[in-house]
Formats: sequence, structure tokens, C-alpha cells
Amino acid sequence: MIIQLSTTGLNVLQTDTDVVWFTDPYPALYSHPLAQQALIIQKDLPFANAGVIYARAGAGSGSAWVLHELQARVATFSFHP
Repeated sequence: MIIQLSTTGLNVLQTDTDVVWFTDPYPALYSHPLAQQALIIQKDLPFANAGVIYARAGAGSGSAWVLHELQARVATFSFHP
């Protein structure tokens, strides 16, 4: 299910079960330079890693496309390796 963040006003932090937070991530997400970003994704060069994703409400169509594409690729990898 795709939720339009721009209409709900919600920010979303998604993490895999193998991610461990030793401290609250929100102070870093709301501080410079991350506070200016609409979409924060863990990198796994040359790919985006779905292990940590933070999407801000009001993210533009580019961010929405990235999230949709990431979800589609994870589904493809999971069900059609």
C-alpha cells in the first residue's frame, strides 16, 4: 500500500529488524544538514538499501518516485530473485 505523505502530514521512519538504534535518531534527523532533506536512505553503493529510510511529509514527486521504485525493486528481489 502506498500512502501519500503529502496528504497525511506524517513523517515515516522505516528500519529493518537487523537495525539497532543505540540512541534516539530524531535529533540527528532534525539537525543540519539532514533537516533539509526530504528523503534519507541508507546507502549500499551503488544501491539504496531499504534497511533505513526516513521520508518527510510534503516530500516532492521525486521522493515519491524513489520510494515507489525502491519498494518495487525490493519486491522483485524478494519474489523473483
